[in-house]
Amino acid sequence: MSNSELFEAKPTGQPLPEASRPVLAQQWHELAHPGTWWTAQERIDIAATARAAYRHAPEPENTSLDEVTQRAARMVAADAGNITKSIVDGFVEEAMTPFHYVELVGIIARTTAIDTATLGLGNGLEPYLPAEPGQPSNAVVAGAKQRSAWVPMVGAAGATSALSAVYAEDRSQELLHGALYLSYGEMGSYNIDKGISRSQMELLAARTSLLNHCFF
Repeated sequence: MSNSELFEAKPTGQPLPEASRPVLAQQWHELAHPGTWWTAQERIDIAATARAAYRHAPEPENTSLDEVTQRAARMVAADAGNITKSIVDGFVEEAMTPFHYVELVGIIARTTAIDTATLGLGNGLEPYLPAEPGQPSNAVVAGAKQRSAWVPMVGAAGATSALSAVYAEDRSQELLHGALYLSYGEMGSYNIDKGISRSQMELLAARTSLLNHCFF
């Protein structure tokens, strides 16, 4: 299936912007492959558990995830505002490393963003691709340390460095940021137009952040 076929508009919906389609298709492709710390099936099950949580839908059956990881996925997806450092520490102590948790957050943040954009345009949710075989790379990012943040990061803690301890997630976040909003390089341009003006984009972004209690 081609990128354009994967993201064709449904009969009652609006098409996704042409420039965004390849990036979004690549996100689903990457989800179905082994990550840095989770297998492909675990990555898909994390996304599916999160999707069920924020849509208040039945959870998928026969999941590959343990109960703690399911609980972490649910909370990141549907109750992030109540996550504390002690809760994150508990997830780590019970079932995963801090790097597993960073990847879990990245998976949920990206797939939820795509789902929200797709539904917002009046289209149905895209199905997950079949899981590909293989093992996680366990690639460690040089310089990733736990400083003032709750998880390891490279450099100072911030929105753009939140996933920096897992390179693949950090890179995907940046690509998706550009596809659904503005690239990091475009953030400094106040005259940019992507079908709507920068001021219109910021109004929508601010309203969306307010409704989702997203502050940093």
